Amino acid sequence: MLKISKLLDYGLLVVVTIAQNDSNPYSTAKIAESTGLNIPTVRKLLNQLSLANIVTSKRGIEGGYTLVSDSRDITVLDIVKCVEKDVNLTGCCDLQKKCSLGNCMVSGYWKVLNSQLLSLLSKTSIYDIVNNKDKS
Repeated sequence: MLKISKLLDYGLLVVVTIAQNDSNPYSTAKIAESTGLNIPTVRKLLNQLSLANIVTSKRGIEGGYTLVSDSRDITVLDIVKCVEKDVNLTGCCDLQKKCSLGNCMVSGYWKVLNSQLLSLLSKTSIYDIVNNKDKS
């Protein structure tokens, strides 16, 4: 079964939660409360998202986290790369590695599928999710 990691799912949830709050800073505790995630997980994700320049923090009573860029400019692929680092459905899709099977008849298929997935993720913005664009 193809499965997205919990951390990636939670990372996207955290970013969407912050985006829904628009430009008002959102505290770690408020994010945890809104999402149902525990505070250590939210902190870990916010740290990763900060290092990737997706969110920024402001200290103090009026402090919290906001998006660095407009939600239209942040894609799901940005979040995937931040949390997962690597975006490959199989080892065959990793352009840095050579397929261990040599002449594999399905590696081309996986590469095409991986490319289509990357394209979809790069075209879907956080704004699209917040505003339910193309929701089925």
